[in-house]
Amino acid sequence: MCVCIKRALGWVFCSPSDVTFTIRAKAYLDQREPFDFDYPTVKLLEPQGPKILSGIQEIKWEASTRFRPIRISLLYSKDQGKSWIPIAYGLDNTGKYLWNTGNIEDGDNYLIKVLAINGVSASGVQSSGIKIMNVRFSPQLASLNKNILVLLQK
Repeated sequence: MCVCIKRALGWVFCSPSDVTFTIRAKAYLDQREPFDFDYPTVKLLEPQGPKILSGIQEIKWEASTRFRPIRISLLYSKDQGKSWIPIAYGLDNTGKYLWNTGNIEDGDNYLIKVLAINGVSASGVQSSGIKIMNVRFSPQLASLNKNILVLLQK
C-alpha cells in the first residue's frame, strides 16, 4: 500500500508501504489565518449536589474562551442524563440565571448541565444529586368555626 499526498502546487509525495509518518494539517477559514477550535472551558458553581432545590434558584457558572464570544445553554435531566430538557438557551455569558423550579415535578437525582458554545465548539459540565422539592398548598376546608377558616397543607 502506498499513501500519496497531492499539494495545490501540483507535486505529489508517495510513501512506500513500510514507512510510518505523521500528517499534520491546519484548516483555514480564509487564506490568511489558521482555524483554531478554541474549546470553551466551563465550570458549574451552583447548584452542586447533594442539594434540595425549591422555588426560584440561582444557577451560577464560569465560562471562558480565548477568542470567540460564548453563548450559554442550561438543561436539566430527571432520568440520570438519558434525556435533557432545556431550562434556557442562547443566554449571554453573565455567569448566573434564575430558574423557577416551581414548574418542575418533584423528584430525586436531577442533574443540571451548563453548555458553553462559541459558534465552533462546545463544552459542558453537569451537577449531580439534585433533589427538587417544592411545597405545594392545596386549600381544603378543615373547619369553620366562628368565621375562622383553617387551610391544611396536603
